[in-house]
Amino acid sequence: DALEDSELRELVVEKVTQCFSGDKNFRVAQRALLLFKADGVVSLLRHHQALIVPRVVPRLLAAAASHWNTTVLRMIGNALQVLDEMDPGGFEQALGGERCAEARAA
Repeated sequence: DALEDSELRELVVEKVTQCFSGDKNFRVAQRALLLFKADGVVSLLRHHQALIVPRVVPRLLAAAASHWNTTVLRMIGNALQVLDEMDPGGFEQALGGERCAEARAA
């Protein structure tokens, strides 16, 4: 399993999340978000959910707050749903951490 290597896992997470973050090209964001529908990728995410969910959820939420494309926003919602169904506890923790970060920034 390639994602057993923590450096490679970090690189993959970083690159994928960069694709849907900010005001990037909406087609790039769509392609990256399609990964959350691929069975093989979801299986890998499930296998590493404790490490992946806390890293990806805040980035998806940030992308949802800033992206302009409605299709990308819908796909972000779908990706969040996949992660929530995969690891409800980790998802809630990631949401809690995001809310704490927002409160500190305000």
